[in-house]
Amino acid sequence: MVIVMDSIKVGLLTSEFLPNWGGVGTYCIEMAKALSNLVDLHVITVGRVNKGQLVYSEKAIRSLFSEKIGVNFLATSSMEDTFLYNAKMQLSVAKRLPKLMRELHLDVLHTNFPHMSDILLRVVRNVALPSITTLHTTISGQRQGTVSSRTSFMEHEYSEKWTVLLYPLIRIAEELYLRNSENFATVSNWMKLQIQQRYPFVRNLHVVYNGVDTSRFSPEARRGAPFQFSDPVILFSSRLTAAKGVKILMKAMPMILRQNRDVHFVFSGAGQSKPWARLLGKLGVDERRYTFLGWLDYELLPALYAEADIFVAPSLYENLPIRILEAMASECAVVASDVGAVSEAVENGRNGMLVEPGNDKEFSESVLVLLEDEDLRKKLGKNARKSVSEKFSWSKSAQKMAGIYQSIIA
Repeated sequence: MVIVMDSIKVGLLTSEFLPNWGGVGTYCIEMAKALSNLVDLHVITVGRVNKGQLVYSEKAIRSLFSEKIGVNFLATSSMEDTFLYNAKMQLSVAKRLPKLMRELHLDVLHTNFPHMSDILLRVVRNVALPSITTLHTTISGQRQGTVSSRTSFMEHEYSEKWTVLLYPLIRIAEELYLRNSENFATVSNWMKLQIQQRYPFVRNLHVVYNGVDTSRFSPEARRGAPFQFSDPVILFSSRLTAAKGVKILMKAMPMILRQNRDVHFVFSGAGQSKPWARLLGKLGVDERRYTFLGWLDYELLPALYAEADIFVAPSLYENLPIRILEAMASECAVVASDVGAVSEAVENGRNGMLVEPGNDKEFSESVLVLLEDEDLRKKLGKNARKSVSEKFSWSKSAQKMAGIYQSIIA
């Protein structure tokens, strides 16, 4: 059977979309942009509410995508909710998705793991529709990153606390979900190997890399930026969680500032900043040396990356972070922990610097080398943009994904 690509009706099911605050949300936004030129795409998601108002309405999202996609909210949730929103989405999916699939005449459902938004349909109701699941991470991997962070339970972010407490149940749900799924994609070769080793029953597993929009993320994006930092900027852009290595960076900050006081640390991402500000106070870090921006709108991120001199990713567990690709496209010199699939993008000494996970001393030394050597910093940044431009493209990834849709239907 020959399928005309733009006649394929795809439902992209995700608990994170606009406004995005994590890697899965960014993946779905960028993949949806690229897929909207190839298939008839319908995004099925959660509407986020702030002060009683939707941050992005269905109409506003469609407008941002030039009316090329359909948008359906199955649930709404507060912007501050970083964990329970997903359970709400799972219940709404079980109740409302079968009818919506019939109304939209979907040919294939594209889901995202570890959210498992359709787990009740797969395991309990056994609703059949050709599908593919993108595996962004694993529950055990997330827990491993949190546990190895050398932070106390009370220092963990809200979602991390729930993951640790409910791990035995979530772990069972993870295996049930994977056993009741047929087609998979993951965003790196490293994760493919992890899945094959941990879940040997998983079949039909494809690698479809994360991408980066080099037209949005570029050095030129700093023009007209609303950010004003006079000192060299070291940027951390991620959720303020233990697994993302926030504490590792903060322990490195006094060491960096002792040798180079003319630097400013910028933290961008969802999460409670007050506990981390208290830690910095205990470490003796002058509050004039850092800024917490909190969650930033998707449209502001390119300018923020372009303003940064060094991008830091001290994570204890990762797959292939989109934020690293975006920083590289912005010609930021990257210092990252050598974990997960980070080395599939960052080549130590050529387009960035890799350090031992959890080693705050090595981390601070690498940052200081870049602060003191502007030529090296610029060289790594230029090489970084060149390498991601050649290897990581949302357009190529979407074309590969559309081909997988076609093969599943056929």
